[in-house]
Amino acid sequence: MGKDYLEIFLNLELTPEERESMMSSLKALEAYFKAKTNVVYERFLFNSATQSSEEGIDEFENRLRKMASLCKYGMLTDEMIHNSIIIGIRDKATKLRLLKEEELDLNKA
Repeated sequence: MGKDYLEIFLNLELTPEERESMMSSLKALEAYFKAKTNVVYERFLFNSATQSSEEGIDEFENRLRKMASLCKYGMLTDEMIHNSIIIGIRDKATKLRLLKEEELDLNKA
């Protein structure tokens, strides 16, 4: 560990017991260096997603599901994916059919 990293470690808010514990020290360092997620940016990417020409509907849904996992939508995740499928689906006829469906959920979509 270099001088810079030692300085970071010494500035972490750890109790003396946590400093003595290798696991606590490693967890604190991991939390410090772990990249922070910009939820607003992740939601922008999610809401901007459209189905690509070589992507099937299952692949599109899987991509949306992966993107949604970074958006912190909680219990609204499936509803948001469902909305994004309708908005981003490539086929216009399918989009119109989905929009006409009453009480459409992700499974029906």
